[in-house]
Amino acid sequence: MLQLSFKSDAKYLRIIRASVKSFLEISGYKGKDAMMIVLAVDEAICNIIRHGYNERTDGIINFEMSESEGKLYFRLRDYGKKSDPKDFKSRKLDNVRPGGLGVFLMQKIMDEIDYDTSNSTGTLLTMVKKK
Repeated sequence: MLQLSFKSDAKYLRIIRASVKSFLEISGYKGKDAMMIVLAVDEAICNIIRHGYNERTDGIINFEMSESEGKLYFRLRDYGKKSDPKDFKSRKLDNVRPGGLGVFLMQKIMDEIDYDTSNSTGTLLTMVKKK
């Protein structure tokens, strides 16, 4: 298991992407498969920064990566505004412009996604990739 804690500032994304890539290499993922998982984690963090913390750079994000029983687990815990998956709407794919596809990409890349909003603040996002 690897645990990281960082502020909700996009300047840390490069470090997080490199950490995820290294974790994936250790777990046997390379090439396009690894790149897609890194993309899903990156999109999740961008959504936390944008929507959970409303672009504030002083929020805390706790991140954990682990491997168990043929699955990779990626857990992101924030303490910002709670997320309600019912409110997530991806834009149409033929509407070519930046943004609006993060959740769509996460759902396409990962095998399981769970949003736990049972805490008093924030969200625990768990993404699972089967090996």
